Order: sequence, then C-alpha cells, then structure tokens
Amino acid sequence: MALTPLPDVPPPHPPDPLTLTVREPADLVAVAEVVLGFPPTDSAVLLTFGAARPFHARVDLPPPDDPDAAAALAELLLGPVLAHDAPHAALLLVGDDDRRTGPAWAALEEAFVAADVPLVEALRVRRGHWWSLLSTDPSEKLLPTSPHPFVAAAAVTGRVARGSREELVASLDPDERAAERVSRALDRLAPPEGRLAEGGWGHRRVVSALDGRERLSDADAARLLRGWHDLGVRDAAWAAISAPRLRPAIDLLSDLVRRSPPGLRAAPAALLGWTAWRAGDGALAWCAVDRCRAVAPSYSLADLVDELLTRAVPPGDWSDWADGLDWRAVVLASSDGDARPGPAGRAG
Repeated sequence: MALTPLPDVPPPHPPDPLTLTVREPADLVAVAEVVLGFPPTDSAVLLTFGAARPFHARVDLPPPDDPDAAAALAELLLGPVLAHDAPHAALLLVGDDDRRTGPAWAALEEAFVAADVPLVEALRVRRGHWWSLLSTDPSEKLLPTSPHPFVAAAAVTGRVARGSREELVASLDPDERAAERVSRALDRLAPPEGRLAEGGWGHRRVVSALDGRERLSDADAARLLRGWHDLGVRDAAWAAISAPRLRPAIDLLSDLVRRSPPGLRAAPAALLGWTAWRAGDGALAWCAVDRCRAVAPSYSLADLVDELLTRAVPPGDWSDWADGLDWRAVVLASSDGDARPGPAGRAG
C-alpha cells in the first residue's frame, strides 16, 4: 500500500502555482491524476480539503474477498485524515474488479461515517466511466476521452505527468551495463582514507554535483557507494541535500540507484526516498523505499521514510539541513567504523 503526501510548501524550484476549481464530480478524477502525477489504476484515492496542510493518498485496492485487507485499507486512509484534522475528504475507487472495489468502499464508508468525517464525494471509476457512490442515481457517466483541462494546465505550469505508476517504477530499474562499469570501477579504487576523509570528500563531491547538475563518473559513483556502506559517511552526503538542492538530488540519486550494484543499492535508494518525500513526490518516495527493501529489508532510513509517508507528515516539518548542521558532526555522531567496501545489506 502506498500513501503519498502533498508538500505543505512548494519545492525549491517549484512549477508555477496551479489552482484547480472542481465544478463537477468527474473533475475529481483529473485532480487525482494531477496530484499523483499519473492516472491511478486499481486504487483507492483520497483527496482532502480544508486542512491546514492538505494531503492526498493512493492505496492499492485489497485482494478480492479479503475483508481484513479492506478494513486495513480504511484504517490506513482514515488515520492521517484524523491526525491532520482534515474537515472534508473525497474518495475515488478506481478499478475494474468489483470484488476489490466493493469491499474497499464498504470498509471506507463505515470507517468515515463512524469517525464523523464528511465525504464531499465518493466516486467509482471503471473502464472510462464514473458514478457517484453517494448519489441515488446509479447511472454511469462517460469520462472525457480527450485530456482534461486540469491535466493540460498542469503541463503548462511544469508538472510532468507519467503514464502510469508502472512507468514511475520502471524509471528506477537497474541499468545492468552501467552497474557493471561501476563494479569495475570499485575494483580499481584505492583503499578508503578513513571516515572523516571519505565523509568530507563525499560531502564536497555531492555538493559540486548538485550545484553543477553533473552526472557522476563511474569512479566517483563507485567511491560514493562504497563510502555509503558507513552510515556516517552516507550521512555526510545526506547533509548536502539542502532544500534548494532537492530537485537535482532526485536526479543524481535516481541515476545512482539505476547504476548501483545490488549490494550497494540500499543507501542511494533510501536517500532518494527521503529526498523525494522532502520534495513532495510521495509516489517516487514509495518506489525508492521498495527498491531499498528489495536489497536490504531492514534498512532503517527506509523505515523512517515509510513512517513519514504513512503518517502523511508534511515535508515542511523537517528542519532543513542547512540550518546549522555540519557534515563533520554527522560523521562523528555515527558509531560505525571506517568506510569499507563490501555488500550493504544491513540496517542503516
């Protein structure tokens, strides 16, 4: 299941402001596509209105005929609504299988009514049609076949929509040839110089790459990835990702995830998850968490990002690294030993 919070403040290099005025229920389908960054499929989508810090969420539909999973879905979506005191919410149940959408809606309706959270609308979306689950009119309405004006407006303001969540997941698929080049570069590296030296080099190299929008060489990628096996060295690089550098950091870390040998993929994937959450891209953050856990199931930074996403914690609640935190303090605060080569499959 995947929750995706909206940022309460715009990213450091934000698109132009976008105001969407919903005039009819079908507009909510387009709103979901814009705020998620892709058209949802087989999903329960939550949109909130009127909260001090609005957020949205997308959760996979439960398996057919699994009431426990449906109840868990409802609890997962309702929890942040109550925690953030959202006065109004809308729900979309998107999918072709009534055995999945039916129990999900029943559990959600029961949970929201019991919690006294008003639903301004609840839509069922199936095969290009929609109908209101709150209306006495059961007739299906056709969704527009041409792009909705909301989607076009979002594109004009610089918001790039992906074709599907699967397309987003695939954007982090390993590049086997690039990973092999990094592996060969690892074999040629000189021994690490010690954690302060490695942490300092890594911090400076990441700052330079982010500020210059550079793609790392195979040798530099290898040295960073090897160093990030030491959590203090990793966190020295993490301390370079200040708010103005979030967008280039997403690009750099996504590239490192694709180029990493499997044993060294956990650290860049977890850092990407945190960076994407901080930038307000919860969908990418969840994909990065999944990539991390595929190679390191107990990586604690991935667990932290999971908690931030699940609780819909606003990214603005995280103090910026630039507010007085020195990379040396980060390295010295870690109890790990010197940076060392080897598989990175432990918690971190």
